[in-house]
Amino acid sequence: MLKKLISLCFFGVLAFSNGPASASSAYREFRVGDWSVGAYRDNRTRQFSNCMATGQYRSGISLFVFVSRSLDWLLAFSHPDWRLSPGQKFPIQMNFDQRAPLHLQAEAISSNLVGVPMPATGPVVEAFRQSYVLRAFALGNRFEFNLTGTSRLLVEMVHCVRTELAIERGEPPPVLAQPAPARPPAQTPIPARRESSVSPHSTEMQLLATRIASNLLLQAQLPNARLLAPSEVPSEFREVAADGVAFVSDAGLGLVRLIRSSDGNSSQMVASNLIASDATACKGEFASARSTSLVDNDVVTRASVACRQSETGFSTNYYIVERRGFGFVVVGVLNADRDGAPGGARPGIGEAALQLAVSKAAATP
Repeated sequence: MLKKLISLCFFGVLAFSNGPASASSAYREFRVGDWSVGAYRDNRTRQFSNCMATGQYRSGISLFVFVSRSLDWLLAFSHPDWRLSPGQKFPIQMNFDQRAPLHLQAEAISSNLVGVPMPATGPVVEAFRQSYVLRAFALGNRFEFNLTGTSRLLVEMVHCVRTELAIERGEPPPVLAQPAPARPPAQTPIPARRESSVSPHSTEMQLLATRIASNLLLQAQLPNARLLAPSEVPSEFREVAADGVAFVSDAGLGLVRLIRSSDGNSSQMVASNLIASDATACKGEFASARSTSLVDNDVVTRASVACRQSETGFSTNYYIVERRGFGFVVVGVLNADRDGAPGGARPGIGEAALQLAVSKAAATP
């Protein structure tokens, strides 16, 4: 698989640079911030092969982010003056911001192109998504790259692949909403648009929500976690938990809900509507934020809300994942406290691990 990926990347870079021996060509191009992105097809089969993003730097080095139709990832670097032996392998140290250095193996794809595998789950893609600066050390040289908009870039590239595959199958392309800026503290609640969640009386859907919640607790390994019977849900949360499956752990009270899809809907729109609903319910100061992450080649949208009224408050993190053929899985982690400050994952699990657990649990059959 790696050799095939490297080969596709080589021909993609050739196509980008108008190389004479290119076996692929870009047929759809767009921009994500400072990145140029293209969807490429195999010139022999005319079939979609990959999406590739390119960032060019004053040093003359180009940085490529490559994802195949099977969602395999590769990070590549190119400079016209490099003289390498194709197939040559050598160690490379990659420092992302102030994180611990990653020691990896690079391979010369051509005389002036170097590739580093970037598995969909692992430290490289996670660091690339979250960081602002990359410093690479290899063969006695040091290279530095500013990374801007990489979180959105990875999401857009997965969307690029899924769009092309949907068109190939004769299906409508998936919808990807534009990111919304963080909402400042609001004094006046905005009108809420309630989502059409699955009826709590639907036995089949309730069983599915229960299976997803059970799988989530297994995947996340939350400390002292268990599902709650409806009568066990704290009174202040019974209304919001009425149409889902609630659980509790040392991380706080949690909820799994299923939301049906509608025309033009997306996980970002679901997140915005959840924020609007909570803003209406809050009678004090309200703050919210929304972000989108690529987790194991799945798009996880996070909505964080906080409400502070009098001496008490609450904060909730929602994680939304699209479930094909149905709609959306929403996992909420709620916390009633005195500060009502939005935060990340609770004690016992990191934010990245929790998002991975939600992504895997959402695929529960």
